[in-house]
Amino acid sequence: MNRILFAACFVMAVILTLPASAGQEPPFDLKALPMDDESLKALDKRHLRLTHRVSTMCRHNMSVTGQGFASGSSPIPLSGCMISMLDQLVAGENDPALSAYHHVMTPSRRYNENRDTSYWRTVKKQREAGSPIPGFGKPE
Repeated sequence: MNRILFAACFVMAVILTLPASAGQEPPFDLKALPMDDESLKALDKRHLRLTHRVSTMCRHNMSVTGQGFASGSSPIPLSGCMISMLDQLVAGENDPALSAYHHVMTPSRRYNENRDTSYWRTVKKQREAGSPIPGFGKPE
């Protein structure tokens, strides 16, 4: 059972990092991402708070609504839980800037509750340089 869950989480992680099909719009508006330092710091702080919240819920096997997961005797793997719940929570915030910030980060940083609190600087440098967006390629 654990192998099946691990394989499913691995496949999901690979799918999330694949480039989008040609002509397909990303699920966020890159223009909503602010480029000033204070706004990016605030977005990073807010995103980290959500990441900490999801990490705690995943460790305690809870859903966003506080209900326990029906996972039988084995806990849901932290990485799969983190990915699905954080994506769901960010989407539920209905904030285009937060959604854009969430998606321009590399997955290794996006779901990392222990990432450097100055990671917003890296995001800013990448956006100013026109670097590819993880999973979506070059911005237009």
